[in-house]
Amino acid sequence: MSRTDQFDMPIPDDLVVMPTIEYLTDEDIRLIDITDWYDADGILLVSAKAIKYLSEDSFEDTTGRNLSDIDEILHVSPALHRWNYEDGFYHA
Repeated sequence: MSRTDQFDMPIPDDLVVMPTIEYLTDEDIRLIDITDWYDADGILLVSAKAIKYLSEDSFEDTTGRNLSDIDEILHVSPALHRWNYEDGFYHA
């Protein structure tokens, strides 16, 4: 059984931590901005395939915790996507 978000929609099984913005081109940033974002305990995640494998950093490698141990993974509405070169990607 696959996991679902707060709207009961399936969550991709290839989630990775959002890449660091300073290494991305403008085209990469646009691609990430239109991709579905997910929040797992304050860590932004995206589908590795959807962002063309710009990041391969797993939640477990970054936090030391297993993503399956997180009770709720929330879909972040595109209207809440934010980014700038100083702070990187975040949501309102």
